[in-house]
Amino acid sequence: MVMPKYNPAAGISLKGSIRTVPHDLLEKQELEVLYESYAVKDDRSQRNKVILSLLVYQGLTSQELHQLKAEHVRLKEGKVYVPATGNSNSRMLKLEALQIMELYEYIHITRSKIFANRIAERSGRKPKTMKPAEQTSQLFISMNGCENIKNSLYHLNQALRRLNPKYKNAVQFRQSVITEWLKEKDLRTVQYMAWHKYVSSTECYQTSNLKEALNKHHPLK
Repeated sequence: MVMPKYNPAAGISLKGSIRTVPHDLLEKQELEVLYESYAVKDDRSQRNKVILSLLVYQGLTSQELHQLKAEHVRLKEGKVYVPATGNSNSRMLKLEALQIMELYEYIHITRSKIFANRIAERSGRKPKTMKPAEQTSQLFISMNGCENIKNSLYHLNQALRRLNPKYKNAVQFRQSVITEWLKEKDLRTVQYMAWHKYVSSTECYQTSNLKEALNKHHPLK
């Protein structure tokens, strides 16, 4: 008689979230070179350069970029207010000096031109998601006036990969930025800047913890 195999671990479920180990990170210099190398040629690339700056210097997520409004940019204070999302808390982040003039030009000149062009060029076939300029407070909009900038971010990602093949996506940007913050700032400050609910989420980005985890799960052979 063959006895059925018994799995002692059957029915056991582990509590808590599963955290992946950040890897293939970009160094601070690589982040800044990517930003500096992205050339501004027209209204589209000028908008994208501003988006890129918020990825490189504030570590924003794609969702946060979508819901930013022009009123959230406090140019006189040199700060940007990032509203809460379903997964994050709100926070106020400092802008770098080089971002202030770029944001001013984008908000007061380029963004207005995008609104004007979409009305002039697409008056007969406006997308359903398009709103009149006075009804749209979203900071970033697509060139055809849609509030969804998913395609805009896709094309930005493609351009960045051409500049640096090591670049993958905005998540890699964010992980790299948080890791660099921890080299210069204390743990609680970075927890706030990264909107992590638990400090343990921030700790996993510390260089010593990253090396230990990578050696454990991805040992060099």
